[in-house]
Amino acid sequence: VMNLRLFPASNTTEEACFQSIPTISIVDHCPKDFSEWMIAKDIKQCYWISQKCTKPERFEYHCLPDRYHKQFIEVCAPTKWIVGMNCPFYDMEKHIIEPNYNHKCKGQCPQYYCSSSVYEYPGCFERVQKKITKDVEGDNQECTCNQPVYFLLIILVVFLCLHLCFRIHEICQPNRFYRCFLKKSSTENDEESAELKLEQNKTEHFC
Repeated sequence: VMNLRLFPASNTTEEACFQSIPTISIVDHCPKDFSEWMIAKDIKQCYWISQKCTKPERFEYHCLPDRYHKQFIEVCAPTKWIVGMNCPFYDMEKHIIEPNYNHKCKGQCPQYYCSSSVYEYPGCFERVQKKITKDVEGDNQECTCNQPVYFLLIILVVFLCLHLCFRIHEICQPNRFYRCFLKKSSTENDEESAELKLEQNKTEHFC
């Protein structure tokens, strides 16, 4: 007796679902369990989106790697049966969900499962999560390395400001001295004029 197990067939001629495009968003991580998946699903609210790609109950929230395993994509898309213990991904060019035949579940997932339940198989996210974590650590390290440069720039700016203020002071100081000298000379001239005028008055009175 031969035991035959039938699996849902994958539609190889699947058409793009363009109603999924406005729902696409890039995220740092995907839900790790059912509770996180439910929260993300309620936030995305795929059931409110008007679409003609599939039945309303099959248009569900997904969080999947992209084709090149560079990022995680949250999207509302038609569910798809993933066959052969492969991990799914969202194709940003075709706008459909497809199995990645080069990325196995490492024995975690069954022979076939629904694409929306991929959160149950963390092995499908490890590769992308490691890359994202590495990129974030690299950015933080770059910021730390740039801190001494910013500190030196601040010191240089302060030094230039002080130097400029000193130069302005040197330029303006002689002018201030000159103005004071003119004021003093004018005062002395006024005093001499007053004395001459007083002597003239005395002379006129004497005559």
